[in-house]
Formats: sequence, C-alpha cells, structure tokens
Amino acid sequence: MSPKNNKFIIHDPFLGDRAIWPVVEGPDGSGKSTFVKNLTAWMQDQVGIDNVQATYEIGGSSIGQNVRQLILHPKTGQTLSNPSKTLLCWVDRVEHQRDVRALLLDGIAIVQDRTYLSTYAYQGMLYGDSPLAGAVHSQLNIKNPDILFILDVDPETIIERVGNRHASNAVDPVGNDDMDNMNDRQLKDLCYYYRGIEHVLPATTRLKADSYIVHLDGRKPQDVLLAEAIKHIEKFLATPELWVNTMIHPDDKDNG
Repeated sequence: MSPKNNKFIIHDPFLGDRAIWPVVEGPDGSGKSTFVKNLTAWMQDQVGIDNVQATYEIGGSSIGQNVRQLILHPKTGQTLSNPSKTLLCWVDRVEHQRDVRALLLDGIAIVQDRTYLSTYAYQGMLYGDSPLAGAVHSQLNIKNPDILFILDVDPETIIERVGNRHASNAVDPVGNDDMDNMNDRQLKDLCYYYRGIEHVLPATTRLKADSYIVHLDGRKPQDVLLAEAIKHIEKFLATPELWVNTMIHPDDKDNG
C-alpha cells in the first residue's frame, strides 16, 4: 500500500508525511499486552500487515533483548542495583526511539507497549529512583507518542487477575511484566499511580502538550476496549493538526 492510501499516515509540520505512533500504558494485570495485540491486528487489517508493527519497552531496541535480560531475568551473580536498572531503561529507550522514528518515517505505524512512564512507575515510585529517572530524562531528547492509551484498573481486579494467571500457569505475553514479584500493596499503588500519572509527574508537562491522552477502563472486555480505542484513533486522524506530536525537530541531535 502506498503512503497516499495509508489511513495511518499524518502530516508532521516539520517532517512531512509519517505514520502514527500510539503507545499503551498501565499497571501489571491491566490487559495491556492483549490490548496492544488486538489494536495492532486491527490496524494491520486496515492498511496491511507490513505497514504496522508492534513493539515494547524495555527490550524493543536493537540491543534491547540484552538490556531486558539484565533487568528482568539476570543470571546468577548478575543481579543489578535499582539505580543501574534505571539507567539501563534509558539506554534501551534512546536506542528504541531511534528505531521507532526510522520506521515511522518509512510509513510504518508503531503500536508500543510501555514507555518512560513505566520507568517512573516502577524504578521511580516503587523502588525509589524517581530523582535519578527525572535527572536522566531531563538530559535526553525523548519524544512523546501521538496517542497514549492508559488502561485503568482497580486494585481488586488486578489482584484477581494475578491469581487467575497463577492458577492457569500463564505468563506475560512479552515477558515484560514484573507482577509475580510484587506484593498486594505494590500492585494497589500502581493502580492509583497510573490513574493520575500525567498529573503527578513534572516530566509529563510536555506529554500533555504533545500527546492525545486517553484513559480507558481496563475492567471492560477487550473487544469493548478496542472499539473505544478505534473511535479515539479515528478522532485523532480526523484532526491531526490538533494533536500531532512533532517528534523530530530540525535541530534534533542524534542520541546514539
């Protein structure tokens, strides 16, 4: 399909035509990974499988698998301190955004599971490295997505889902979640944190200006969530000039 016929191509005032970049966030157990899978499939049905890709953080960059292994699944004797994990998250993110930007400019829409909000939620809020995360973020040219979907769930639902997953011996589809290692208090804190995350972090001031932010009720069935997401994407596409995130400015420096 040519870019002219691809409904997910928008005009960036600095770059010209490029594809859109929706990102999905939420606490562990919110249904995020399934939502990403469903949204990606719908978008591929609209414009062809080659014109839409799914990705995720941490681990989606060219070096990301190595970073994810060190952070989430370290070998014996390789366990990292929390500050080291925080720094590696940003290393992966810089490389990942370079990969994402190249694909968007090639006309390939990207549906992404997690972004830097997860670093603030996990390494920051849960594990106490918010000052470090903020300090590193302030020195990097990290771009915000066009559309940010946040799946909100209540603590009772998330704890029930964790129990159901354990009972069925299921695992996280992308191996990116850490909820098996959390207690109920931490899971509850995550639920409340994500509900207002764009209002509690100084780093999200630019996010609110750049991105079309949508909170969805993660307790709803996945088909309902997808239908709601489609409506928001179509709204975005109808008036992209109101929402478009100018991802790359002419004076941007390569972060690599």
